[in-house]
Amino acid sequence: DLYDNAQPGPVAHMIDITENGRWLMQREPSGELATKPPLYPWLGALAVKATGRTQEWVFKLPVILSFLLATWLVYDLGRRSLGRDGGLMAAALWVANYHCFKLMYTARTDMMVGALIIAGLWAVQVQRHLWTTQKARSPLGLIAIFWLSVGLGLLTKGPPAAIPIAWLVLAIYFDSAWKKSRPGWQLAGLLLAVGILLAWLVPAVLTHPQWLTNINREVIERTTGSGSGAHRHTPMLAI
Repeated sequence: DLYDNAQPGPVAHMIDITENGRWLMQREPSGELATKPPLYPWLGALAVKATGRTQEWVFKLPVILSFLLATWLVYDLGRRSLGRDGGLMAAALWVANYHCFKLMYTARTDMMVGALIIAGLWAVQVQRHLWTTQKARSPLGLIAIFWLSVGLGLLTKGPPAAIPIAWLVLAIYFDSAWKKSRPGWQLAGLLLAVGILLAWLVPAVLTHPQWLTNINREVIERTTGSGSGAHRHTPMLAI
């Protein structure tokens, strides 16, 4: 049901793009500015334009593809650690998870940012395998996949997409892989990820400075546990 679980907002953003050409900053049906970064509406709008349809599955196509990507990554992570059967079991548990099963066909950003976070974690684990078993340095391709995942995740839902960075730092520390991780290229990747976000954020804020109130409500107030954006307690948010 497209009218359930806060789905009308993202769908309205896609229609706002296709009908009104508002690629930089979309608006809610109420006229208020969108509260999330625009990668999902962008991809959804492209799906609408590519198919020429406005059916439910078209709006959800980026979510469906994200689910398939995440499922394959979970399988591959399991396969690398536990063999083929372990990979299949990991993928089956992932699909059978209630929240995954629900979000795989929900017009929200959650599955997209989840898939991008998993992609980042996958890139770290593959690098760790190279560090510890082959004594090899991180390939530039894996570094690019990691930081592109972070950058695109930031452009999907903001700060939660930075979670894999903590895992990368911990992996480098525990594996004593500072040189093998190619820190210069990792720094370049960090700049790339930040640049992806800023390429949209800077012109968006310059054009719509009132969007800064969304940053305050969605990020600062939720983190500090104060104000109108504090929907959950700070310790729970940290967890």
